Amino acid sequence: QGVMMRLDAAGGDLGRGKRDLVGEHEEMLRSCKPHHRIALQYALIDAYGQRNEARLRLPLACEEWLAQHMLADGRDLPILYVFIEVTVWLSISLTLQLTMLPPEVFCRRTAVALLVHFAVTWLMYGERYILAMHYSSHRSLFAPKCGFVARVLNNVPQIVLSNFYGMPAGAYYLHHCIMHHQSNNFFPYDLSSTTPYQRDSPLAFLHYLTNFFLHTILYLPYYAARRGRYFVALASVACSVAYVVAFQWLYALHPAMFFISLGVPSIFGPILLMFGNFGQHMFIDPAKPDSNYGLSVNMLAAPFNMTSFNDGYHIVHHLNSVLHWSEMPLHFMRNIDKYEAEGALLFQGLNFMEMGLLAHMGQLRKLAQHVVQLKEEPLS
Repeated sequence: QGVMMRLDAAGGDLGRGKRDLVGEHEEMLRSCKPHHRIALQYALIDAYGQRNEARLRLPLACEEWLAQHMLADGRDLPILYVFIEVTVWLSISLTLQLTMLPPEVFCRRTAVALLVHFAVTWLMYGERYILAMHYSSHRSLFAPKCGFVARVLNNVPQIVLSNFYGMPAGAYYLHHCIMHHQSNNFFPYDLSSTTPYQRDSPLAFLHYLTNFFLHTILYLPYYAARRGRYFVALASVACSVAYVVAFQWLYALHPAMFFISLGVPSIFGPILLMFGNFGQHMFIDPAKPDSNYGLSVNMLAAPFNMTSFNDGYHIVHHLNSVLHWSEMPLHFMRNIDKYEAEGALLFQGLNFMEMGLLAHMGQLRKLAQHVVQLKEEPLS
C-alpha cells in the first residue's frame, strides 16, 4: 500500500511519459504473480527512492543547459556532480597538504591529515566516485557533439581522478569493460574471475587479492593485444609507465602528500574493489556458471542503491552493461519471470560488502534471512 501511495504521488508530479511509466508499474503490481509481489515492491523502492549520490545542485537553468548541451544523457547529472565534488575536494586537500604539511611521513600532523583526507575521500565519496566512474566508463558522460572537449572530459575520471582511489591511470576501462565484461567472470580469461575460488574463505580471498596485485598491470595489455585491441594495449602500457614515473616524481616532491593521497589509496583501493567484486560474484550456480542469472545476484531495496546508482542490480548490469543505471529496477521488473525460471538469487537490504562479510564469517543462516523468494514453492 505504501508503494502504491508513492507511485500515485510520483505520477502527479511527472510529465506524460513518466506518468505512463508509473501506470505501468501500478499495473505490474496489480497483475503480477502473488509470489513476485514482494520482489516487485522492493524494486519500486529503488526506482522511486530519494537519490543521494550527489550533494551539489545548480540552478535549474544551469542544469537544463548542461543536460541539453553537454551531457550525452541528461539523467547523468548526478554523475557529473559527483565528479565536480570530488575534483573540488581533492584540489583543496592536495593544496593544503603541499602548503601546510612537513614532508615527513611519520609525524602527528601527517597522521591527522591522513585521517581527515581518508574520511572525506573514502567514507564520504569512495562508493559514489567509484560507481560514477564505473557507469561513465560504460556510457560516455559528455555528448559526442562537444567534440574534443568531450573526449578530454570523458577521460579525466579514469586518467586523473582514479589515481587517488588506487586505480592506475587508464587501467579501469581495460580491466572492467573489456576484460571483465567480455570474458564475463570466466576463468582463465578474466583475471578477476571468482570461479576457481572457495568464495566464503578469507584465505581464498587473500589468494585472489595477491593474484590481482602481482599480475594485473602486466596481464591487461597482453589481454588487449590477444583480443586484437592493439591501440588499447599500447595505451595501457603508456599509462602504466606514466603512472610509475609520476609516482616517483610526486614522492620526491612531497613524501607526506604522496603517502596520504596516493600511497595509502594504492593499497586500500584495490583491496576494497576486489572484495566488492568477490562479493558480486560470490554465489555462482555450478550448473550454469556462464549464465548471467547464475554468476551474480541482485540486491533489492538496499540503502546503498541510493548512493551507488543502483549498483545492487548486478545481474541486470551483466545482462546489459550499457543499460542506464536509472532503468535497472524497471528492467528487473519487466523480466521477473525470466529471473524465476533461471533460478536467480536475490537479496534485500544488504550491500555486497555486508553479504561478503556474512559469508566469510559463516553466517549463512543470517544471510538466508535476506533472500527474496521468487518461486511459487519457496526455497528452503
